[in-house]
Amino acid sequence: MLYQSTALAGDAVSEFNKASKIARQGDPKTAIDILLKLVSEQPDSNIADDALYKAAELAEKEIGDFDLSINIYQRLTKEYPTSRNSMRAERALERLKQERLSGDEALQVYSRIVRNYSKIGLEKTMAEMRQFIKKYPDFVYNDQVKLWIADELRSKRKYQEAYDYYQSILPQNAKSDLAFHILRGMGDMAVELRKFKLAREHFLALAQFEGRIGYAKNISSMLVNQADKFILLQWIFYACLAIVIVWTLFLIIGISWKNVKFTLIRSWRIEAALISIPFLGTIIYLWNRAFIYRKSFGLLLVFQLLLSFFHTSFIETNKLSRKKKIIVFIMAIITATATTYAVFYWTDLINLIIDTIRNDWLEKGKIR
Repeated sequence: MLYQSTALAGDAVSEFNKASKIARQGDPKTAIDILLKLVSEQPDSNIADDALYKAAELAEKEIGDFDLSINIYQRLTKEYPTSRNSMRAERALERLKQERLSGDEALQVYSRIVRNYSKIGLEKTMAEMRQFIKKYPDFVYNDQVKLWIADELRSKRKYQEAYDYYQSILPQNAKSDLAFHILRGMGDMAVELRKFKLAREHFLALAQFEGRIGYAKNISSMLVNQADKFILLQWIFYACLAIVIVWTLFLIIGISWKNVKFTLIRSWRIEAALISIPFLGTIIYLWNRAFIYRKSFGLLLVFQLLLSFFHTSFIETNKLSRKKKIIVFIMAIITATATTYAVFYWTDLINLIIDTIRNDWLEKGKIR
């Protein structure tokens, strides 16, 4: 019996240490399960009250589950009333009761989430913050929590979710300086979502903070000009897209498909090679350098090859006069240019090219 008791005590200590280690590694829920299992299987162990107290502490400080924490503390005072941890549990229960009455419970949970950010990572922290907002809708720092969530969603390129979070906290902060940051965030997200008119409205509203936030009008003016540029680029894109679609449909309808023969395809392959070689060379060169470039040039190659085939087929299957051939040739150049712009715009490369050219001009201006 002595050996058996000693073995059981050793197992209890081993499980307690295992739970403590798991808790330090960032998994308090599993640690609590191990501790509660220890007490259930070995209720007469010398460390049963320690296990309950440890589990209650983890539930309170690491998980923020105050109901579970209170239940475990109450179990400790009921099942081990004469233990050394019973009095500590009673004091903890009184403190938790006072915190609930005063509203400090929410602050405790919020502090715990922030404190554990480095341990549990961004995704889990954001999930806990969202649960926190639902559980404590009247928490004094809820707007800052939502703002943090919006900023993090923005960094993860979840633009619509970020916009919705910014929008949810604007009404109650419309007259505070925090609204400047919110409106700026909403404007930036609208840009990413290609809703440029909406972005312009948000950027224009920043000017109202002049006098409270330095250079608010200058920042507003700069961002509005940027939004206007995006609106112009978008309209050019629509125009180019219309040209490409209308002309391509004209070619497809105008081609005498029954006269498209294998010999035509063989003659077209030379033209296709002349188009493909420089494009493929560019894509290979950019393969490990920039994904946006190779994606843009890859799409452009596909569309230009299709247009080239349609133009060749249209000319070869229709008896065109010299004048009409010149018109088709001019339209081929226009369509190729429009296709290039449309693809570069759709893949966001056009903004990068414009910014690069502008920066080069600015640098040359500084040198002069």
